[in-house]
Amino acid sequence: MLNVVFNIYNKKVLNIFPYPWLTSMFSLATGSLIMPVFWAARVTEPPKTDLVVVEGPKVRELLQHKSSLKFQPDWVTLLNGTQEGAFQ
Repeated sequence: MLNVVFNIYNKKVLNIFPYPWLTSMFSLATGSLIMPVFWAARVTEPPKTDLVVVEGPKVRELLQHKSSLKFQPDWVTLLNGTQEGAFQ
């Protein structure tokens, strides 16, 4: 039900102010400022996460493991004529 209300409200806003990226950034910034206040005031409980500080090499390893991205520092990439457009 709330999703329907949000979609209608969002459509009305975008008809008046046609900048979706700015509207999204404003919504994200507003939520990012309001939620810590709610958590500090115990209005709602903060989410339970086991998220630790994300480190660059760990992100690269995750991308290599979960995707088709395969990379080793000593590998050399050879391009033929069909692949050149992707790396320009």
